[in-house]
Amino acid sequence: AIALDGYKPLMHGDLSEWAKQGVLLLNATLTVQLDLAASHAQYGWQDLTDALLYRLAKKQSVIWLLWGSHAQKKKALIELAQQESGHPQFILTASHPSGLSVYKTAELFIYPGDQTSCGHFKKVNEHLLNQGLTPIQWS
Repeated sequence: AIALDGYKPLMHGDLSEWAKQGVLLLNATLTVQLDLAASHAQYGWQDLTDALLYRLAKKQSVIWLLWGSHAQKKKALIELAQQESGHPQFILTASHPSGLSVYKTAELFIYPGDQTSCGHFKKVNEHLLNQGLTPIQWS
């Protein structure tokens, strides 16, 4: 999807440069049993991650990329924090980019034929530039 947004594809799996620019990647469930998706979904991780997301949204404006149905369930929580705090939140949603989920929600991450994506990387940078902020160096 990065390449479809006009950025060079990552040739490695190291996302530390994204982290240095303020990009946080977070799953709602922080652990999983090997080869068993959502196997720890009932362990209470969502209570912790919900609290983190809520507090972050109450403290400052954030750009949210909610990828997949589990992440999209957090939208109401983020919007509640926005309503209570007045900090505007920029929320984009799409299916999860994994091969198992890429076509599973109404808003696709990559469209069939791999010619078009949801454009989230480009939309993030456009939003940042519109706010007078530095865009993310995605590649």
